[in-house]
Amino acid sequence: TFGTLGAKGVIRDVGRVLDLPFSEVDKISKLVPTELKMTLDKALDMSPELKQMSQGGGVGEKLLGIGRQLEGLARHASVHAAAVVITPKPVTEYMPLYKSPKGGEVVTQYNWHHVEDLGFLKMDFLGLRNLTLLEDSVKMIADNYGEEIDIDNMGLDDKETYELFGRGETTGVFQFESNGMRDYLIKLRPDRIEDIIAMTALYRPGPMKYIPNYIARKHGTEKVTFDHPILEPSLEETYGIILYQEQVMRIGRDMAGFSLGEADGIRKAMGKKLAEEMDKWRTGFVEGALKNDVPKAVAEKIWADIEVFAGYAFNKSHSAAYAVVSYQCAYLKAHYPAEYMAANLNSEIGDIERLVVLIEECRRMGLDVLAPDVNESQVDFVARKGEIRMGMAAIRNVGRPAVEAIVRAREDGEPFDSLFDFCERVDLRSVNRRSVESLIKAGAFDHVGGHRAQLLEGVGRALDMAQSAQADRARGQISLFDGAAMEAQAAMVNDRNLPDVPEWGERDRLSHEKDMIGFYLSGHPLARYETDLMEMGIRTVKGLEGMPDGGEVQLGGVIIEVKPHIDKNGRSMAFGSLEDMQGSIDLVVFPDAFEKIRDRFVVDEMVVLQGRFSGRNGRTSVQVEQILGIDQAREALADTVNVRLSAEVIRMERLEALKNLCMRFPGDCQLRLHLDIGGEHPTVVVSRKLEVAPSEMLLNEIANLAEGHVKAWASREAGRARRAARRVESVPAAEVNGAPDEDFVAEALEPA
Repeated sequence: TFGTLGAKGVIRDVGRVLDLPFSEVDKISKLVPTELKMTLDKALDMSPELKQMSQGGGVGEKLLGIGRQLEGLARHASVHAAAVVITPKPVTEYMPLYKSPKGGEVVTQYNWHHVEDLGFLKMDFLGLRNLTLLEDSVKMIADNYGEEIDIDNMGLDDKETYELFGRGETTGVFQFESNGMRDYLIKLRPDRIEDIIAMTALYRPGPMKYIPNYIARKHGTEKVTFDHPILEPSLEETYGIILYQEQVMRIGRDMAGFSLGEADGIRKAMGKKLAEEMDKWRTGFVEGALKNDVPKAVAEKIWADIEVFAGYAFNKSHSAAYAVVSYQCAYLKAHYPAEYMAANLNSEIGDIERLVVLIEECRRMGLDVLAPDVNESQVDFVARKGEIRMGMAAIRNVGRPAVEAIVRAREDGEPFDSLFDFCERVDLRSVNRRSVESLIKAGAFDHVGGHRAQLLEGVGRALDMAQSAQADRARGQISLFDGAAMEAQAAMVNDRNLPDVPEWGERDRLSHEKDMIGFYLSGHPLARYETDLMEMGIRTVKGLEGMPDGGEVQLGGVIIEVKPHIDKNGRSMAFGSLEDMQGSIDLVVFPDAFEKIRDRFVVDEMVVLQGRFSGRNGRTSVQVEQILGIDQAREALADTVNVRLSAEVIRMERLEALKNLCMRFPGDCQLRLHLDIGGEHPTVVVSRKLEVAPSEMLLNEIANLAEGHVKAWASREAGRARRAARRVESVPAAEVNGAPDEDFVAEALEPA
């Protein structure tokens, strides 16, 4: 194939060759609209500014003048991703060849049109990651249960599989993962493989508009009609909608009397979107239809429908082959969820964003994804007893040879009982210091004694001792008469205590963990704020599904990526990503907003952002207008501080302590107590006068009044219905294990 000079590209290439100022060339190229099949002539018609440049002399006129002459010419040779030419004798006897400068592949000098026109056999061989995924799943199932599944010869009528499709639970299922596709599946409720094949063909830019018709006709809410009875055998399966090239071939045969060879000519013209070829077939189709007593107007309408279809033509055999792979994936997910998801995770190692999505799906399915462990993990993710254990090869700086050496040492003896034992038994030629440190930060040593800060501090000494011991073993046993050496060896064996250093705080622990595996697994820095964010009405990433384009949004999370950018006017802006406990979303900060918030738009910051939702072109993002720290957001949005007390701790001295504590944090928030003193819901007591500030320090100190028996959080009550908790007239002290009644509680909280 040949890459050609496109409208934007030709401007940049001409500017580069003529050594014109990059800023001017870039400015002109950005005036060309970003649309499919854009040309410079179309761009000049669409952009008055560009047209003015083309006539005003200078760089613009020169660039555009030369560019219009060169546009459409071949720029470079490229290689088709999957096409293979097959000849009866060596290919050199039929066509000229060359070696690709990049990969060194042998490539034909004829393009694919010429190869086919000359009658050579050209086959497209597509490699699908999902085929490996299926193979790995089947192997894991056999290892775990002894069941040999013949995935290629099983039936296509499994009820549980279609129910999974119908619930839209297709994250991790080939071709059926997008939000839009899952929404359509829920409406479609597929119950046969033909529905899966149809959705594979329909869910593309051209035919997507027919999905609602297909669904309505399947469920009988829209009548199925045919322009002529001859069409019914061809279109009955798809409820009167033309979906496949094979249907057009059959219509051509049945209605116009085309031979199968002629009908295949139409298929080729459609598949390659050759408008001139389609025009040639039109006359023959209409004339043939007239011979079969089809009215001319009907024949012309049907041909017009076929021409529209040609813009998005898809052959059924292709759609069916893909749909079967999708069905096989869904079958394994429905019946062997742990094994299928483990194989899925293995197929995505290296793509952190995908791993996060799949792990969140595992959690939704009730599957625990366990942290890496030097005594439990294998090289890759594995499923055992309905759980998935993360593989050590997914940890950064820990290559497969290192993991294989660890597994080999473990299987040759007992489980590792300490960091020192580990270092002495693994092959240190394969497992270096960086690997061990990465394993510690990822949590893989959490169950062999010591906390992560101690383990990391002790790595150097553990490796020194291990290298000395391994060197001694390599030289042979220490001499029985070498008393000094024996004493030194005994001292080293006895000195296996880890350094006495403070444990990492949660934030540091999770930060190191994410650095090593790319995401949070054992916890999330946002977890401590989850209740506050929810109670203040802050949305989650998952909660944005279905939001209208341009809708106002408040979103809480951790900024995980920041990419500064200069716009075409030379102003600073930024792109980025925000992650919460349910997913991540792209962020855009335009220049005006970026000036105000750039100091807070920083990686690892936990924030609440305000902005507008964008769901254009199937890609979701938030245009950020304001960013607040979580403490700032709590103070700006909360109007209530809630304290939940269990019956055992509702005592005068604690209420006095609570009152005194709250008086140190005056503010505008109502103080609301939730008393667990019996009944279906807590009894709510609202302080009559005491108002507080919703600071994190206050919430933490309240929780420390009686650890495990007191919970504190901020909320926004204005504008939403009161919750199920209710206030009652009075609760006798005898009914609450000697605790005072609620009026007493309310009075006790009043400032003096």
